[in-house]
Amino acid sequence: MILLSIILINLLKNIGIDCLTILSKEIVSFVLYLLTIVLIHDQLMNLFTDFALKYLILRKNMQIRWLKFGKKVNEDVSGYYHSKSVSFVFDYAINNLGLFSCPRKLFFYSQPLWKQDIEDKCINVTTLMNEIKIDFTKRIQDFYMTSKKGSNKNKNQTCVNIEIQDFIEFGYEMNPDDLIPIWTQEQENIVPSIITNIDQIEQPIEYVAGLDISFVKTNDKAVASMVIFNYETLNIVAKISVNCHMKIPYIPNYLAFREAPVFMRLIDIQKERCPHLTPQVILMDGNGVWHPRRAGIASHFGVLSGIPCFGVSKNVLYVDGITREKIKELLTEKAPEKDQYVEVISDSGDILGLAYNVTGSVNSAVYISVGHKITLATACNIFKSVTKYRICEPIRQADLLSREIVAKLS
Repeated sequence: MILLSIILINLLKNIGIDCLTILSKEIVSFVLYLLTIVLIHDQLMNLFTDFALKYLILRKNMQIRWLKFGKKVNEDVSGYYHSKSVSFVFDYAINNLGLFSCPRKLFFYSQPLWKQDIEDKCINVTTLMNEIKIDFTKRIQDFYMTSKKGSNKNKNQTCVNIEIQDFIEFGYEMNPDDLIPIWTQEQENIVPSIITNIDQIEQPIEYVAGLDISFVKTNDKAVASMVIFNYETLNIVAKISVNCHMKIPYIPNYLAFREAPVFMRLIDIQKERCPHLTPQVILMDGNGVWHPRRAGIASHFGVLSGIPCFGVSKNVLYVDGITREKIKELLTEKAPEKDQYVEVISDSGDILGLAYNVTGSVNSAVYISVGHKITLATACNIFKSVTKYRICEPIRQADLLSREIVAKLS
């Protein structure tokens, strides 16, 4: 409750309102609504448009700078809750919904957290905070219990199978010498957009996915695949594949320019055909910031898609003084046993990722690096949760799916 008081007071100060300012009942209702959705859920998003239209006239008459208010809410709240969904709800609510006179109407799935008569009062912030009685611990526990029960219902969830058999052509015949300077500049341009210091993952995690692509050896045909898992049960809930003619050449350290466009097509298909199965985290066979310019495919694709992403590689990418021999020495000294891991730090002092001893053999380690919107610690925890063998299940199953279809094309 103290934390919420601080957030609320900071927000109001930033729009020029102090704790003693008398607020209109519309603002009081709006503040109550904000306090109620903090750390709860965005299940009510489907109702938002209707409310925005219904109260459009009221909003126009209210004397408050909504865009500035919205910006401050996102800045202040995201400092405490690094969740894309929460941030999105706040932004949408403030710019479209900071206008109800009676937000109780929103709560078809839960009880409002205040007395009804508060909504009709004109009170200051201090009084408002004293009036509201909120047991957030219980509310959060109830929410996560409900989420867990909902996920249990998915244990017998049928698998969605989508196979795009018509071949899609990606790229055209290109001269690698012409591409390298252009692609290098694009990688350098994308680096400032990469987020690795905080998690921006929608919680609780319900779905994770693996991406992979396999090629026919005798021609330019390839198959890209996406396999989506229920995170709690590790049951496969969707398999999506795309056949393609790959005209873009493979150039070491520029893998994203070849494969990311195909993977973006998979994401488009998933959002169109089964949007309810959108993964909160994607695992890729490749690297993220473990890359000469800190912009491997997991980072590049993460920025393009906006989905939190990290890479898992079977091979050591030689970067900034890091070699296979150095990694082997590091593993032998600090992570010789099964399920032990060690940070890999470049000669320039950057943390590139983790060398993870999955099997107990330092020669069979895998290499985890963050891509975008995820921290290394979280990536490591997710990897542990979805790994049965040397290769984690999302990537392993995506690889098996693409290989199976490629075999039919050969």
